[in-house]
Amino acid sequence: DDVTVTNTYDAGTKSYALDGTVTSDNTGYKWIVFKIAKNGSSTEYTFNNESVSLKTNADDVAYISIKDILSPLFGSTVTANLFDANNTNAIGFCRATTESNSSMRVGSFKKPFGPTGQNWTEHGGVKTSYNNLANANGSYVSTDSDYGIYSNLNSLNDDLEIFIGLKNNS
Repeated sequence: DDVTVTNTYDAGTKSYALDGTVTSDNTGYKWIVFKIAKNGSSTEYTFNNESVSLKTNADDVAYISIKDILSPLFGSTVTANLFDANNTNAIGFCRATTESNSSMRVGSFKKPFGPTGQNWTEHGGVKTSYNNLANANGSYVSTDSDYGIYSNLNSLNDDLEIFIGLKNNS
């Protein structure tokens, strides 16, 4: 399935394969990066000049609702595809540094958050390919009607970024 967006970003002719090489056909991805800033609160971030409160799921895991913040920009289908492990039309990951020692951490949108062993804010520091990342260091948190990324405001610096890759089919 191709990703179709009414306000298609089609500037430039380059797209990138998952190994970082430039592709000349429509098999690669175009990327966009968003910063989600801390707003001084222990329970809120700021995105696109709007306050974003942390939510919690039934297991009391705090998360940022990516559905809430990105659906107005990309539509609900593209946003949902970011977290669908079987969909490769929209992919993504998050990146931030830790407050304790400024170690870089990365978390996959395709892999569910796991509090032990798979916590991206603790174990996501290895430089890796996207394919390896998609199978480790989960950040994905969901409820019956929402999905987002695990967040621990107390352990991350104010440099949280989300990377969105959309299949280049323009």
